[in-house]
Amino acid sequence: MVRKYSAACWACLSLLASVGFAEARDSASDLSSSPPYAEPTRLPEVTVSAVQEQPPAPAREATSVYGPDLSIMDTPRDVLPVSREELDTVMAQQVNDLVAFSPSVNPTEATGNVVSEPVVRGLPATAFRNGMLVGFSSGGNWGPLLNINADDSLDVVTGPVSIVFGPQEFAGGYVNEVTKQPFFDRFRGDAYYSLGMYDTNLWNIDIGGPVGKDKKLAYRFDYFGQEGYAPYNYYDGSYLDRECAYLALSWKPTEEVQVDWNGEIDRNSFLPYAGVNRPTQALIDSGLYQSGPWIGYYTPPATAAQPFGRFHPGRGTPPPGSGYAVAWGPEVPIGGRANLFDTSLDSSRQLYAVSQAIATIRLNERLTLVNNTLFEYFQANAAQPVPDPTWVVLPYGVDLADRLEIRWEPEQKSSWFSQSVDGGLAFRFLSDEEYSGSWHPTSNQADMSKPITASDASLPVPYSLAISPAYDNPFLTDIPIPGYPGEYYNVDNFASTRCNFQEISPFLQDILHFGEKATLFLGARLDAYFVDARPRPAPPPCSSAPPMTPPRRAPSCRS
Repeated sequence: MVRKYSAACWACLSLLASVGFAEARDSASDLSSSPPYAEPTRLPEVTVSAVQEQPPAPAREATSVYGPDLSIMDTPRDVLPVSREELDTVMAQQVNDLVAFSPSVNPTEATGNVVSEPVVRGLPATAFRNGMLVGFSSGGNWGPLLNINADDSLDVVTGPVSIVFGPQEFAGGYVNEVTKQPFFDRFRGDAYYSLGMYDTNLWNIDIGGPVGKDKKLAYRFDYFGQEGYAPYNYYDGSYLDRECAYLALSWKPTEEVQVDWNGEIDRNSFLPYAGVNRPTQALIDSGLYQSGPWIGYYTPPATAAQPFGRFHPGRGTPPPGSGYAVAWGPEVPIGGRANLFDTSLDSSRQLYAVSQAIATIRLNERLTLVNNTLFEYFQANAAQPVPDPTWVVLPYGVDLADRLEIRWEPEQKSSWFSQSVDGGLAFRFLSDEEYSGSWHPTSNQADMSKPITASDASLPVPYSLAISPAYDNPFLTDIPIPGYPGEYYNVDNFASTRCNFQEISPFLQDILHFGEKATLFLGARLDAYFVDARPRPAPPPCSSAPPMTPPRRAPSCRS
C-alpha cells in the first residue's frame, strides 16, 4: 500500500510541474507582446496635522504642604501625593476610598452618618483646600462631604500640620486638596456617565480653556452628579445623592502677577445604613432574626416584685438606666440587605458653598507676596426620628479665613547652602448655630421583621415629665427646634450652641538646605483664640413637647 501511494504522489507532482511550466511560458509571451504601461495618475498632496495627545499628569514630585513648593524628598513628613489619574482609576468618591493609596488611612463609618474627613492613624485628619482649613465637622462627622471630583490631586500627610497651615485639632494627619486648575493652552473637555448595580448612577462633565486670544484668562468648569453609591444602595432604604458644581478662573496679566479663584456649590442628600438590631448567634449562623413587638417601658423605682421598675404599657420614653419591654416572637429569616434605617422618615441633607481667591505677586527675584482668602457657608439637617430619635441641625455656618505670606529666598552665596523664609499673619472668623438632640436611643425595640414606622420611635419628653421624680433631670427635656417642625434638641449636651470664634496667628518658617542631603526646618507660630460659645436657650418651664401616651399625671408647672 505504501508503494502504491508513493507512485501516485509522484505522478501528481509531475503533472503539476508541467502545468506550471506551461502557464509560465504563456505569461512570458503575453508580457512580451503587450504594450508598455501608461503614466500613473498623480493624486494631489494632502497635508495632515495633529496635536500630540497629552498623557495624564503623573503624581507631583513637589508638594506645598509646608507653604512653598518643596521636593517630597526634602519634606520631613510622610507625604503621599495622589494624582487625578490614580483617583479616576479607583473611582474615588469619598474619603474612605483613599485607603487604596495609603495604609495610614482607616476606612470607617459612624452609624447614622457619612464620615466627612479621612481617618489617619486612628484619628480624624484635618482637611485643607489649597492650604486653607475647610469643613465644619466634629470628630470627622456631620461635616460637608469632600468633592474629590473638583481636585487635580490630593496630598495625604501623616503627622502634625505644618507651621504655615496651622494645627487645628488633635489629628493623626491631614489632607490638602489641590483643586483643578484652568487650561491656558487650548480647550479641553472630558465627560462620562456610569451606571451599575443597585441603581448606582454617576456622571461628570469637566471642561476648560483660555478666554480671548491673548490667553491671559482661563477657566475650568466641573459638574458632578450622583444617584446612589454601592456601599449604601446595597442596603434597603439607604442612598447617597449628590450634585456638585465647581468653577475656577485664573488671570495672568503679567509675568509677576497671578490671581487664581475657585468656587464650589454642593448639594448632598443621603441616608447611611445602620445594620440589624437584636443580634443573636442564630442571626450570625443562620440568618434568623428575633422578632417580637414593643409592648411597653419601665421607670423607677425597682422593687422585689418589679425588678425592672414600674411597667408602662404602650409607647413612651424611659429615663436613663431603665429600659423597654418586648414580647419575643419566633425567629424568622431576614435578608442580608436589611437596614435599621429602612424608612422614609429618616434623612440627611447638606448645602455647602466655598469661594477661594489666591493672589501671587512676585516683587522681585527673591521676594514673593501671597494672599490666600477662603469663605465657606454650610447648612445641614440630619433627621433620624426612627428608631433612635436623633436630630442634628446646623441652620447656618459661616467661615472666613485669610492668610498673608511673604516668601523670601536670600541670594545663594554658596553652592552647598540655600535658604527659604516664609512668614506672615493668618486670621479666621467662624460663626455657626447648632442644635443637637439625642439621649434616649431605642434601637432594639424596633421589630425589623415588619416595616418600620413612626410607632417604632420613642416619644419626646416634655419639661413636666423631665422634672418628675422618675426622671429628675430638666436637661432631658426635648425642645422643638425653631424652623424645623417635628425635630427636637437638648441643652447642656455640649453640642446645642451658638458660637463665634476668632483666631489670629502670626507665623515664621525658615528652611535651611545643606547640600542635597540635609534640610533643617525652623518655625514658630502663635495661635490666639477668642471664643464666645453660648448654649441654646431652654424653654419656659411650662412649654413642652407633644404629650406622652398613655396620659400620665405630672407635677404642675411653676414659673
